[in-house]
Amino acid sequence: FYEGVIILATLAFLEFITGFLSLKNQRFAHLISGKPVILIEDGRIIRDNLKKEKFNVDDLMQELRKQGVADVDEVHKGILESCGGFTVILKEADQPVSRRDLGMTEFNHVRVPTAEGLTRQELLSAPALETIADISLELPQKLENITKQLRLISEKVDELSNELL
Repeated sequence: FYEGVIILATLAFLEFITGFLSLKNQRFAHLISGKPVILIEDGRIIRDNLKKEKFNVDDLMQELRKQGVADVDEVHKGILESCGGFTVILKEADQPVSRRDLGMTEFNHVRVPTAEGLTRQELLSAPALETIADISLELPQKLENITKQLRLISEKVDELSNELL
């Protein structure tokens, strides 16, 4: 039991020391965790870096497809991160359009009223919502109005089509 505890404590201590030294010394950090490597630059695959990282073109294309990139020409930079992940930075012309590009201002969210924070007395005294029965009584009248408007529109379209012919 004690041997296992000593081994775990030693591993935890070594992890702490390497983390601390990585924060203090950039060279040590690169030695322990590695450096990011550029595999694609301006739509061109850098084959020397692929060889150094033992990364083949098929794996590279698979990573691009995972990121939703169909063609290498769309990529400004493709970076193999030190953690093993793959980052793609698209060329400016191939980036998706953002709200800022369209000149749209920030979206105003619609606030939905809720009963949260209301007391029972406030809820009971609030005006009642329309019941289904009330709505169903008004429905035939509304449908009749819509039908009349559609007839008027149809008549106008017929008149315009007769004038054009």
